[in-house]
Amino acid sequence: MTHAMSKPVTLSLDRPNPFDPPRELGRWRAEDPVRPMLYADGHVGWLVTGYAAARAVLADPRFSTDLNRLHPPIGGGPQAHRAGE
Repeated sequence: MTHAMSKPVTLSLDRPNPFDPPRELGRWRAEDPVRPMLYADGHVGWLVTGYAAARAVLADPRFSTDLNRLHPPIGGGPQAHRAGE
């Protein structure tokens, strides 16, 4: 899997319905299903949209499943919960 680095995107929290995904996801999936994303903690990771792209990433050993490297796309998440225990 090769990918040219483009400017990282961020997920919008402004949604008409909190249960719907951000509007940008459909456009991003059509334009480029694998793109860099700026996470809430400031690190850059990957946003993967679309079934074929997700299967390719999940089969690629260059991507980590190490929970110590987990970065939620928005504030909070497992890291924040563990810190408060």
